[in-house]
Amino acid sequence: MHLPSDQQMAPEPACKLPRPPSWQPCIPWFLRCLSFGLGTGIVVMFVLASTLSPDPSGMGTHEQLGLPPCGLKALFEIPCPACGMTTSWVWFCHGHWLRSAQSNLGGFMMALLALPAAAWFLTSAFQGHWKAWFPRPFVIAGFMAVTLVAAIIQWLFRLQI
Repeated sequence: MHLPSDQQMAPEPACKLPRPPSWQPCIPWFLRCLSFGLGTGIVVMFVLASTLSPDPSGMGTHEQLGLPPCGLKALFEIPCPACGMTTSWVWFCHGHWLRSAQSNLGGFMMALLALPAAAWFLTSAFQGHWKAWFPRPFVIAGFMAVTLVAAIIQWLFRLQI
């Protein structure tokens, strides 16, 4: 379409980075750094878990990292709700998802949620705007609450055995 010369539009300025859609606000630099740190931290946890060997008892894998045994188990001879979480991540990284859930259901759910979270954090950090959805604290807290409840329910069943 040809516009008369008095109605021609000024050329758009050249942008170095593509603009996010209007519903995706730009992330301030400190949140980009935080997002990068969180995404990198999750990736490091997966890499570290993939280098460990799962403890045959289903608990105690964290001791390969030089950490002490579970204090609750040492004092009262009962496992804590987090017992088996490192083992769960190791089984998850080795592709044994059923064993991961058996070791610690909350740990399995956390690892399952951590995969897309790492990609989301890193992509958002590099591109400078939140990808797909804006983080809402109540949604993140809800995911964490569900994993915590799963770990506690499994822990209560373990105490009955």
